[in-house]
Order: sequence, then C-alpha cells, then structure tokens
Amino acid sequence: MSAEIIATIVTAGGLLLTLGGMTVAGFAWMIRRMDERFAAVDARLTAADAKEEARFAAVDGRFTRTEEKIDARFTQADAKEEARFAAVDERFTAVDERFTRTDEKIDARFTAADAKEEARFAAAGEQTEARFAAVNERFTAVDSRFSALDGRIGELITGMDERFAQTDENTRLRFAAAEAKAEARFAAVDARFTTAEEKAETRFTAIEARTDARSSMIEERFDRLVAGLDGHMSELRNGLTEVKVAVARLEGPHPRLVLPH
Repeated sequence: MSAEIIATIVTAGGLLLTLGGMTVAGFAWMIRRMDERFAAVDARLTAADAKEEARFAAVDGRFTRTEEKIDARFTQADAKEEARFAAVDERFTAVDERFTRTDEKIDARFTAADAKEEARFAAAGEQTEARFAAVNERFTAVDSRFSALDGRIGELITGMDERFAQTDENTRLRFAAAEAKAEARFAAVDARFTTAEEKAETRFTAIEARTDARSSMIEERFDRLVAGLDGHMSELRNGLTEVKVAVARLEGPHPRLVLPH
C-alpha cells in the first residue's frame, strides 16, 4: 500500500472519529436542551398548579364566608322569631293576668253581695212576719239584679271569646307571614348557591381548556424537536455513507493475484 492510501485511510478514520465525537456532542447537547425544556415545562406546570390551588383556596374561602353569613342571618332570624314569640307570650300572660283580676273582682262582688244578703237575711229573721212582704219584694229586686248581672257576665264572656278568636287569628297570620318570609329567604339562598356553582363550573371549564391548549403546544414543540433531530441524524448518516463511498473509491478494487503462464 502506498503512503497516499495510508494517509487517506488515517484521514478517513480521523474524520469518522470527528463525526462520532460531533454526534456524541450533538446528542449530549440535545439531551441537555431537552432537560432544560422539560425543567421549564415542569416549572410552568408547577406555577400553574400553585395558581389553581390559590384560586381553589379563594373559592373555598368565599364559600366559607358565604356559609358564615347565611348562618349569621339564620341566627338573627331565629333571635327575632324568639323575641316575637316572647312578646306574644308576654301578651298572653298579660291577658291571663287581666282575666285573673276580672275573676277576683267578680268573686269580690259576689262575696260582697253574699255578705249583704246574709246580713239582710239575718235582719229579716229578727223582724216580724209583717215584714215578709217587704222581704219578698226585696228578694224580687235582688233576683232582677242577679239576672242583670248574669246578662253582663254573659256579655263579658262573649267579648272575651271574641278577643281570644281575634288573638288566635292575628297569631296565625303572623306565623304564616313569618313562614312565607323564611321560604323566600331560603329560595334566595338556594339561588345564590346555584349561581356560585355555575360560576365555579365555568371557571373550571376555562382552566381545563387552557391546560389542554398548553399541553398541545408543548407536544407540538416536542414533535418538531424530535423531527429536527431525526433530520439531523439522517444528514449525519448520509454524510457517513458518502465518506465510506469516497474511501472505497480511493482504495480501489481489491488486488488480484496474477499467475505466470
């Protein structure tokens, strides 16, 4: 073999070594670049997760504050209802006291009338038979007075019954109004919860759409990077193939033995 062929072979070997080193360096740079890109993508995803966690925490805080406000309102409503019931109880107590005083007055009047009649009967017993006619007339007058008193007592009882009926009707109307207000407040609270759930669902949908779009962009960039690497590797393979062909052309055909005839 000549020196030129040896030099060509050495040059080709050095070129192959250089290409191999370049290939290894290219692979190392590509891997380092991919690691940097993946680290950046991980950092972005971590930041996005932190933002989403903060938003979820804010939404939870809003729901908690809303529940506390609703509880406070229900507590106030309960306190108002308790105060109203206490006021109604006080009124009933006052009515009972009035009835008690009226009963005491009626009993006192009956007691006084009984005392007067007892005194009159005692005096009539001591008087002579000549006064029986006057006593009978007085009994007739007493009977008429008792009849009038019975009529007044009947009117008083009728008026009390009417007052009780009016009080019962007013209490029923107040309870009905309180129940209607409570139903309206419950309906408003349900509507607010429904609106809050719809807003949260809309935000979650938008977040998922953004996350899907970002994932699609990252996948497209990765595909383009892989396609570029494949093209670079194809170019390197084609270059190596051309070098091998050139070396084969420089070496020429294999030598053949020529036997003397």
